[in-house]
Amino acid sequence: MERLRPSVQFNYGAMQSFYVDGQWLTSKQFDSLIENTNKIRNLNIEGINWMPIDQASGQFRDIALSTHYEAMARAAGFHFTGIEDFYISCIKAGVLPPYILNRTQYYENPSNLKGLRTGKILTKLGMISDGVLQRALGIQAIMESETGIRPFFATIINQVAHLSAPDLYQTIGFQVSIEYESLDDSADKIAKAASSAQK
Repeated sequence: MERLRPSVQFNYGAMQSFYVDGQWLTSKQFDSLIENTNKIRNLNIEGINWMPIDQASGQFRDIALSTHYEAMARAAGFHFTGIEDFYISCIKAGVLPPYILNRTQYYENPSNLKGLRTGKILTKLGMISDGVLQRALGIQAIMESETGIRPFFATIINQVAHLSAPDLYQTIGFQVSIEYESLDDSADKIAKAASSAQK
């Protein structure tokens, strides 16, 4: 997802307190999360603004996605009532562009997409070009070699292709046969199913 110049100062101490006090992560795991996030950031990959939530979605897949969003909301000083509310807060603060909540409506419900990889689905739906897909795959390989952790591919393609959050989860939903309803109702279920399918 494309980030704008942040008008929000992220408090990683608040994020750490949320994860550690809530017993989601140990202090050592949190330090690893920040260290790996910084490794990716220091690569200075054009178009990639890697944040702890991006790293966490791949590194700690066993934790519900909404928990990672809440941790990020704590770091930003936002009150958290759900994933969509988090995005609205980011839009209002100028951290993310408004299109981040747009959703593509399809003339016909796509079929025969279950089990295909996220990038293949996006190219079949006309959401990205093959060139964008190849660039995202190359970035994933670089990130994995740098951290030893395979990042969640959807997070990378999201940033490279500037997809909206609903379009991203709707696409992954096609992959795992879970109908997308909304960010709050569907993102956790879809991310968990996708994570299980990749094991």
